[in-house]
This record gives sequence, C-alpha cells and structure tokens, in this order.
Amino acid sequence: MQNIIIAGAGPVGLFCALELASYKKYSLVLDSILNNPAPWSNSRTIALSYGSMQLLRKLNIDFTNVQIQPIKHVHISNHGKWGSSEMFAKDYKVEALGYTIGYSDLCNCLYKAAKNNQYISFKPYKLQQHEYDEKNDRVICKANDEEYITPILIISEGAKVDNPNDKQYKIYPNNQYAHVGWVKIDNIPAKYKHTTFERFTNQGPLALLPYKHNDYNYAIVWCNFGSDNLLTIENLQDTISYRIGKINQLVITQKFNLIQQKRLLLHTNNVVYIGNSAQSLHPVAAQGLNLGFRQAHVLVDTVINNQTLSAYAYNIAKDRESMLFTTYLMSNIFTKNIPLLGLSLNLIDILPSVKTKFARHFMFGRR
Repeated sequence: MQNIIIAGAGPVGLFCALELASYKKYSLVLDSILNNPAPWSNSRTIALSYGSMQLLRKLNIDFTNVQIQPIKHVHISNHGKWGSSEMFAKDYKVEALGYTIGYSDLCNCLYKAAKNNQYISFKPYKLQQHEYDEKNDRVICKANDEEYITPILIISEGAKVDNPNDKQYKIYPNNQYAHVGWVKIDNIPAKYKHTTFERFTNQGPLALLPYKHNDYNYAIVWCNFGSDNLLTIENLQDTISYRIGKINQLVITQKFNLIQQKRLLLHTNNVVYIGNSAQSLHPVAAQGLNLGFRQAHVLVDTVINNQTLSAYAYNIAKDRESMLFTTYLMSNIFTKNIPLLGLSLNLIDILPSVKTKFARHFMFGRR
C-alpha cells in the first residue's frame, strides 16, 4: 500500500498524519527540520481554540507535564475610544473558550504520538519537486534525490511569497509588524484570572495571553506599523490601563512582518495544500493554526469517504474565506479614525444572538 506523503512536520502536518492513522491510513512525513536535535525550539506561545483541543483529545495526544492555560474569559476593547465586549466560557457551557500552549510543546507532543504510531513514518528530507503522473493518477515526488510515489501529496510546509505578483496567491495589503514576547503583570484582579485581552489601537491589535514563562505570566503579541520605539513598559501600561495590574517587566523576543495571503487553488490534480501552505492569517484572534487543524480534519474526512479533492476545497471554503475576511477586517478597521467605531464592540454584548455566533465562530470555525 502506498503512503500518503505529507510535506511538512509542523503541527498541522503532524496532526494530519495522526488523523489519517486513526483510520489506519499510512503516511510518510517529509521535513528536513527532523535533522535538527531540537526541531521545534521556538519559545513563542500559541492559542488553541476549544474546537482544536477537542480534535486533539480525540487523538489521545499526551500533554502530561506540558503547560496548558485555559482561556475562560476574553476581554476585547478599543484603546482611547469607547466600546468593549466580554465573553465567558460558562455562558456557552464549555470549560474554556481556548487554551494557550507553547509552540514547541505542542509540536513535540504531536511528534511523540506520531513516532509511536505504526501507520506513520518519517524521512528527514525536504520535498524538492513533484510531478503528477496522469496515466497512473499518482504524484511522483523527489526528496534528497530519492523518488517517492503517492496517491495524494499533502503540502503543509508553510509558504512565503517573495513576489507580490505571484498569480498563485492573493496578497492582502498590510504594513503591520508583530512584536512577540513576554510580560510580567503584578496584582492582577481575581476576575481577570484565565483572561485573554485583545486591545485594538490605531497602530494595530495588541493581545495578552495567560501563560507562565520564567518570571513572566503573559505572552504578548503587539502589532504596530513597525516602530520599536513604541515598545516600552510605559506605552504598554497606557495601552492596557492600570485596571489589569501594574506591568513589572516586558521583553520582546521576536519581530516579523505581517503578510496575509491565500493560495487561490487549494489543490491541483492530486496535490493539496493545508495550513500555512494554503494561507497565512493576521495573528489577531489567533486563528491561523486553528484553521489549519480544521483543514486537515476536513481533508482526512474527504480522503476516508473517497471524495474528490474538489469536495475538500468546497467543504472548507466558507470557513477559510470567513476567517481570512474577519481577521483582515479586525486587524485593520480599528486603525482607522472612524467615529463611533467602538459601538460595534458594544453591539456584540447588546445582541446575544450575535455574540453567540461570534464566539462559536472562533471556537469552531464556520461549519
């Protein structure tokens, strides 16, 4: 039996292999990162949606001795302007709206489960090229100068578009940078325990995620138009206010340009794209990885039910487009000086049906 080849051993690629294995489907995961003694050493924190955690639990991923912080409360507000909204897990009868976990911890847990699975094998090679064999309806892959044949090639490597005129992609204009790091906040009120803060500013969104790292107790993703001079404790304190607590320490460890993009075609013949190979989202609302997990889940369901890859693209389209639109809108509209814009946040609280739909959208995606 031929292996389904998955190019990319990131969290989405590993999750896809494990989902296939749950149906006794064999896969071969290719990634040169596996040559490294510590393949996933990135210290950044990511947010898993409630729906993503449910998918991981079905696969019995062992998270023993791994820090996972539940997000039971989300506070959304607009700096310097009127308007805010709050969401509580108890209102939707779930244990948490989401969870924070270290990126490397998540990858290592998935990799450990995959390494112990008889249906999954690995090669520490980078996919060099691939070609569709129309006569035999298969894909011929080349990695490390070796040839592999697969009925379906799943690409989950991530993609950086260097050419803005590349017609395979749609680029969403954005001139924001994400500054990622850690914050220590003292004297946090009890009501804000397990709270994620999303604060919109005229420079871009700022998020604080509950997570313990050394002496720090929050991870921070601070988006602005590129100025490092804004990244001071004083500016952060002014931006989030003293109601949360007093900021004692701040360190920025990474900075990267935010480019939102989508691959126009999710599949070509028997080659299919998921995760960051299919699209990249602005980190506002932390939906990029969660969308990738849902894509893998829908793709595996498509394969198991012997449907075409066109059916996969159709079944994931609404979820994908809604996340691309929502994250792009949220990351940009609040940087505009639009009168009474903050009213939109209050409307979410005022209209229960809208609030429920909004919350479920980010917990489960659009289904």
